[in-house]
Amino acid sequence: MALAKNHISPEEDTKIIWVDSDAACVEMVKILLDFSEIAVDTEFHREKTYYPRLALLQLGVAGLAFLVDPFRVEMTLLAPLFESEIEFVFHALEQDLDILERACGVRAKKFFDTQIAAGFIGLSRPSLAHLADRLLGIELPKADRLSDWTQRPLTEAQKSYAASDVAHLLVMKAKISQELESAGRLTWALDEFEHVSTRRKEPTDPALAWQKIKECRSLKGSARKVAKSVAQWREERAIELDIPPRYLLSDLTVAAVAQLAPKSKQELLKVRGIDPRQITNGADVTILQAVKEGLLLEKVPEIPHQNDDGFRGAGAIVSLCLSWLSQKCTDERFDSTIVGTREDVAQLLAGDKESRLASGWRYELVGKQLVDIKLAKLSLTGGPGGKIVAISTED
Repeated sequence: MALAKNHISPEEDTKIIWVDSDAACVEMVKILLDFSEIAVDTEFHREKTYYPRLALLQLGVAGLAFLVDPFRVEMTLLAPLFESEIEFVFHALEQDLDILERACGVRAKKFFDTQIAAGFIGLSRPSLAHLADRLLGIELPKADRLSDWTQRPLTEAQKSYAASDVAHLLVMKAKISQELESAGRLTWALDEFEHVSTRRKEPTDPALAWQKIKECRSLKGSARKVAKSVAQWREERAIELDIPPRYLLSDLTVAAVAQLAPKSKQELLKVRGIDPRQITNGADVTILQAVKEGLLLEKVPEIPHQNDDGFRGAGAIVSLCLSWLSQKCTDERFDSTIVGTREDVAQLLAGDKESRLASGWRYELVGKQLVDIKLAKLSLTGGPGGKIVAISTED
């Protein structure tokens, strides 16, 4: 576990600790178990794999930034950390939680998201660099979107950037938490973290994979049946090999196979987009088998029906309510994109109890008033400065 000092900001020297062995990882875990909160970030690639590939894990506490190499470390050794009552501080936690759970085998129990939390004090989905500048007056190293985090050894610049991602998160979290407490919104933010954390990015259900292919949704009859079967084969094979489905067959090729329903390798080679190299090692046999199984399906797969919420045609009232919601959020120093979308408003006005605006802090903030607008208990009208205001109709 080699130590290297690196100047992350004019205000703080942070020791960067490179962790590239199981022994070093065990030592790091012992150290970090004494802390009540830890900053977390990940670097990953997803271009050539089915699942995002973890390339680096950053863990930060005051004055220390641990950079864990997942290519050299047995990541399940970090399980005691994530199983503990330690609070992990992320910036945009949704993807990181899933990636870490897949790598370490457990999911963090307690967490805080500075990006989501910032929305509760009027900052709209800020980047980490923007938040550091806004809250701390610190300029973080600029991100290199083309950086290859799978290369080894990492450059000093890469290590510096990676460490900067966790060097200031705990301080930012403290500042944001103070503002949330002052505004009475800390509980709201914690509820939202929990809600977001449950939206796990599950693999596509292979049986439904055809629905994600635009060209397949327009197919009819037996062609759609074959599309379902071939797309399912492609998805299952991609998961098995951990490669993007397009590496096996492109979307357009799946649709072309479905339309032509080839019955032999010779016919398969005539399908648009088929490369002979794609159907080696028995792939042609499994594709043709998928075609055959598709043709044998009893029913043509149905395109999912989108419920008519009763308000899709009433665009004017939805738009007006959405404008009021946006105005309300501006007045209350809230990021409106966190509160609700046009779809959320339409669902609520249609009486859908599953709308995010129908319960919890969203209902308290705007949902109740939107329901009163629907019931004509409130009326929207123009106010000072061009604002949209809600006034009672019962006075």
